[in-house]
Amino acid sequence: MKKVVLSLAVLVAVPTGPSRAEGGCPAGQIPYSGTSLASCGPIQGGSTPASPGPSWASRWGAIATDDAGAFGIVAQLDSKSAAKAQALKECRDRSAKNKCRLSFAYKNQCAVVVASRTESFSESAATIEEALESASQACSKSGESECWIYYSGCSLPVRVR
Repeated sequence: MKKVVLSLAVLVAVPTGPSRAEGGCPAGQIPYSGTSLASCGPIQGGSTPASPGPSWASRWGAIATDDAGAFGIVAQLDSKSAAKAQALKECRDRSAKNKCRLSFAYKNQCAVVVASRTESFSESAATIEEALESASQACSKSGESECWIYYSGCSLPVRVR
């Protein structure tokens, strides 16, 4: 008699098929009520983690110049310090006087250099068109009769996720 009870207890304890939650629904779901069909749906009130939005990495550019017309212009660098250092290095490599100074550094923008026979005008803005407009106005206001675009480019953020 003890063997029969023990065998019956083992049979009851061993699952014979896939486990199901309440009402025969898979884990994380409950049976829908009020329908003529047996159906399951997600448990209400459960929170699903929101997927993170895109992630952007800033990009830097810089412009350096000397008094004799040499330039060092860089774009799309990871940091302000790297952009400044590289722009100064490029300017010094091109300069006979080796007296370069940083005009400016910019982040996630566009920049232009407009030049005349005697001066240059550097500007940054959200777009090349805006920067060009500002630099061209500065050149015209200086009394120069002829101004041209020496450089235009952008250092825009890069999507990393």
